[in-house]
Amino acid sequence: MSVSTRKVDPATIEVLRNAFVALAQEMINRKWVRLWSSPLGPKYPATAKHEGWWYAASGSLMYPIYNTQLVQAKDLPQTWADLLDPRWRGKIATSPITIGGTAWVQYDFMATQLGADYLKGFAAQMPKLFPSYDPAVLSVARGETMLGIVSALNEYSARTHQGAPVMPLYLPEGTPYTDYPMMLTANAPHPNAGELFANWYLSKTAQTQLVNVRGAYSVRDDVAPAQGNPALADTKPWNPGDAAIVRDHDALVKKVSEMLGR
Repeated sequence: MSVSTRKVDPATIEVLRNAFVALAQEMINRKWVRLWSSPLGPKYPATAKHEGWWYAASGSLMYPIYNTQLVQAKDLPQTWADLLDPRWRGKIATSPITIGGTAWVQYDFMATQLGADYLKGFAAQMPKLFPSYDPAVLSVARGETMLGIVSALNEYSARTHQGAPVMPLYLPEGTPYTDYPMMLTANAPHPNAGELFANWYLSKTAQTQLVNVRGAYSVRDDVAPAQGNPALADTKPWNPGDAAIVRDHDALVKKVSEMLGR
């Protein structure tokens, strides 16, 4: 996979959190991060950490949303296949695969779980691609588009804190999900301070605050989902696994970019 060559002053970074295990592995390979075994590691399942390197600081679903003022209950998609109905052509907002790990998992779900021709059908819907999920959510909230496929981290705040007329759909085929790895930088100027903050971030107190404010999911089994959100297990979360993400990253980016554009 490719990594941005944009220069960042290392003196300004103690803790890194990203949305993609492939990028986390690349950082490990390049020795940009250091070994770190958090005392809170046992609170995190094996699927949500790379012991000694990173732990899932949070997680997010990527799901369809709709404008509650424009889409009637009888017309709501009941499956992911329903998003390919011609009635939604040109009326779906989302982001390109190149924005990061959340979008990559979204498109991998489409490519591997919904049938060989799903991506082709989705491209034929002429979705409106936004540079991030935030403007995609706003497009649905404003009625510029009727549906969207976005991250829960972006949708939740608009729905609950701003009163936007949007609601998510949890469809029977499942819901793409990704962890957000948190790591400590190598050669950080204040390593003890960074480690103290990172360990606090993994605590029940911090995870509860994160969940309630942002609508993120915590993989800790003692942290309940945000008000109005179902339990993570009830959404049928799907993730291809770390090895598949690292292995398939570049090929899927190329395939989807050719079909949908950047």
